[in-house]
Amino acid sequence: MTLVGCKALDAETIAAATTSDDEEQESSESEGEDEICEEHQVLENECGICHPQKAEALKTGQELKVRFESTKAVSKAGLQTAKPRVADTQPSVRVVSEVSYNENKLARITPVVAGIVREVYVDVGQSVEAGDALIQIHSAEIASAKTALISLDVDAALQSQECRRERRLAKKKISSTRDLQVAEAACRTAAMAVNMARQKLLNLGFTDAEIEKILQQQDASALLTIRAPLSGTIVYRNAVVGEVAQTGEDLFKVADLSTMWLSLSIPPDKADQVQVGMHVIASFGDSGPTKASGVITWVATSFGERSRMLVARATVDNADRKLRAGMFGYAKILTGPAHESAVTLPADAVQQFENKPYVFVKLEEDLYSLRRVQVYDRSEKRQVSITGVRPTEDVIVVGAFTAMSEFLKSRLGAGCVDE
Repeated sequence: MTLVGCKALDAETIAAATTSDDEEQESSESEGEDEICEEHQVLENECGICHPQKAEALKTGQELKVRFESTKAVSKAGLQTAKPRVADTQPSVRVVSEVSYNENKLARITPVVAGIVREVYVDVGQSVEAGDALIQIHSAEIASAKTALISLDVDAALQSQECRRERRLAKKKISSTRDLQVAEAACRTAAMAVNMARQKLLNLGFTDAEIEKILQQQDASALLTIRAPLSGTIVYRNAVVGEVAQTGEDLFKVADLSTMWLSLSIPPDKADQVQVGMHVIASFGDSGPTKASGVITWVATSFGERSRMLVARATVDNADRKLRAGMFGYAKILTGPAHESAVTLPADAVQQFENKPYVFVKLEEDLYSLRRVQVYDRSEKRQVSITGVRPTEDVIVVGAFTAMSEFLKSRLGAGCVDE
């Protein structure tokens, strides 16, 4: 397929052009705009074949006319047109994303003392409520802490009894004031010791109710029950009956799966477009993709040393529990307001010329316009959303690359010579 060419200029015409005076060369621009290109039957200043260099200066919605050799040539090239699909869209940035647990709703269960695992009450995937028992361990340190509390509590009771006795004697003038002061000081010291012992058990994971039960039953056993600090799902387990649980070792992880985090990798040239508060739509999987939406809650202040990407984080809803930590996919960050005038076309319909996007709009069977457009969304693999084209117009959707190749020949002079 070739574009219609302009007739070759003979020697006399060239000589006349080179010897014309300045007044003839400076004809008014307004008159030039009304001149018709006789070869292509379009306005001279709109002829893309005679003036292909004008394409670079086109703005969104502006165009040049391109007439092909014949309707037969268009058919032979296999050009097919279709009307764009109307679709409200927003300018966006497409980035790689990874799902992880929401660490604001994640708990790592670790023992604060070493001990032997006696009982395991839960397993991976099980839902738990805050306060539910997860595991029981046997530790000599637990027995020592319980014994200390019981002993100090008994001592505090004796000191309290002695203090009451001294008050009665002092009231009857039998005991001295000094004896009363010594008894009261001993009573306060004993009470402080009990409080410290109670606090140690609280730090070890015992509740107030459990501590009261220890005191009532004089329980000096070495057993410690570790409970869930929040409601959620057991997503990790590293506990087996009979093994030694070390201090600081993760035995379980409990996660609230109602929300998840998306880690977003943003290229440097798109970093300035991304801000906290922007909405994110993510997709995972090709067939029947899992989708998620949320809001960016954090943007890093530095680029990754190895990846050279800017990392951002979004919190997304996971009420249906379809998201899983470790999933990879693509996310669309909505960087601006919706464009109601945008339409959607197959990605192959948009061609690049001097790093700018263009489409071919059908005007007649052999006449097309090279239309400058603006791309807003390339998030879909085979679709692209643009402005600059109306939904009632016919756009080349098959063979656009061929059409652009033929147009580019005119830049080399092929459009201005006969074949």
